[in-house]
Amino acid sequence: MANESIFVDSVGVIIRVDVKLDLTNIDIHYINIKKPSGEIIKWDTTIHGNPEDGIMEYVTVKGDLNEVGIYLCNSRIEFENGEIAGKTFKFYVKEPFT
Repeated sequence: MANESIFVDSVGVIIRVDVKLDLTNIDIHYINIKKPSGEIIKWDTTIHGNPEDGIMEYVTVKGDLNEVGIYLCNSRIEFENGEIAGKTFKFYVKEPFT
């Protein structure tokens, strides 16, 4: 996703997050998203590659990127004894040229 232009209503945008933790045996992993309107949603992720590498992945579907502006993101993993939140990151969704 680095240095890519993301346009409103894009489908198939790959968002990968390196949580720098072994995700083996972690069943609950997701990204909390705060859309430009302030709406907060959750995107359930898959594990990209080897779970020991700690990379979560989400691929956008129709309706995910339906607002122009800044999206704030926070990765989360939950396990038996609690949960861990990653650093907040952001990306900008643009209006396409017409």
